[in-house]
Amino acid sequence: MRLLIQQTIDTGEHRLSPLSEVEPDHLAQLRPLVQEAIKSGQRVHVGAGWWCRITVDQGRMEAALRPWAEGPPLVAMTVTPGEGDAPAHLEVAVADLLQAATHGRVTEAQVGMAAALARNLAWAWLIKSH
Repeated sequence: MRLLIQQTIDTGEHRLSPLSEVEPDHLAQLRPLVQEAIKSGQRVHVGAGWWCRITVDQGRMEAALRPWAEGPPLVAMTVTPGEGDAPAHLEVAVADLLQAATHGRVTEAQVGMAAALARNLAWAWLIKSH
């Protein structure tokens, strides 16, 4: 079973994410979007109102997510593939998202969706490139 360790930097939370918890059709939809974002260097709409910009540097994927087409990103994430049998690692920073929620700029549903989207994007990149 392939695993991803998901760490929310701002809260210190950790969870294990097996590939099996991601719907295959979500992966199929996200894989070409991830590749398009990497190739173009532009923001790409990844569904449910979320946009992301993705770069790959030194074998790691870095992405900035925002729940609108323009404006500052609210979620930053970094994915590092695991070596050998070691799980991959996803670090997610959500302080800006939580602050936006406190001020009513995003909904609780958008906050909840951010973690799942980050995990799905991580898996879409890991499956496509490794």
